[in-house]
Amino acid sequence: MSSDTPSADGSIRPSVLSGAGKPRFFETRMALLYMAVMLPNGIMTPFLPYWLKESGFLPAEIGVLLALPLLARVVAGPTISAFADRAPDRVPILIGLAVLSTVAAAGFLPKPTYVFILFISIAYALFWGPLTPLADSLALSGVRRYRSDYARMRIWGSV
Repeated sequence: MSSDTPSADGSIRPSVLSGAGKPRFFETRMALLYMAVMLPNGIMTPFLPYWLKESGFLPAEIGVLLALPLLARVVAGPTISAFADRAPDRVPILIGLAVLSTVAAAGFLPKPTYVFILFISIAYALFWGPLTPLADSLALSGVRRYRSDYARMRIWGSV
């Protein structure tokens, strides 16, 4: 029996297990994706409350500015992820969300007003929130298809 035909018991062909057909630099590209997704939030999260305070927002306003985006992520994450699961290819959705979250993050640059920062914070959360689950989905597909090491890809989002 050749390696290109399934065995009688339906087990996976050796050519699939050996990583045949793996996209070039799959693990490296996934590691860079995790870093690109996690780095901005890792930089912003510890400093955002202080920046808001220094920008003149009241403690109650800061609380709302930090809480509402989390609520938006709770709603958007599963909704967008369910949509992406039905799509023939998740990559264009991930790229679109990454571009939109970058545009939303640029909204933090001008002089902040409460309503504008509230809008920008929610928009950023809506677009950025589903990026990690989508990246996980792509990485786990690589684990199944190409026997990639998930931990070696994912760790770069935590560095």
